[in-house]
Amino acid sequence: MIHENSLAAWDELKPSARKKVIYEAYGSATLTDRQVCNRLGMSDMNYVRPRITEMIADGILEERQSVVDHVTNRKVRTCSIAVCHECDGKGYVSVWIGNLRKAYDSIEGAAEEAGKYELKPCPVCGQEEEEA
Repeated sequence: MIHENSLAAWDELKPSARKKVIYEAYGSATLTDRQVCNRLGMSDMNYVRPRITEMIADGILEERQSVVDHVTNRKVRTCSIAVCHECDGKGYVSVWIGNLRKAYDSIEGAAEEAGKYELKPCPVCGQEEEEA
């Protein structure tokens, strides 16, 4: 399942129709190029490979690991949708609220008196915290 905010941000990039279909094929999975091709019902690997390579270069997808392809018996890449490195894909970050200097200069336990951490939407991916 792809987060609603991720899809909205993706639409702002104005991707080609093929890139959008490839992006949606990944969902939350880590896949080889062949697995993406199969999910799309295609047999020609050149349908997806160039677009996947472009999407890696653009930071939309990330290479994960190498696995042996069951058809060619060669090592191939696996990829997944890139995770925001600011929030590790959580959609929110912890922000210190209060007087940080006081917390460092004071005795043990003063951090609670000086301030606290608060969850804020990630400034990089812009996602809101998901409700439980």
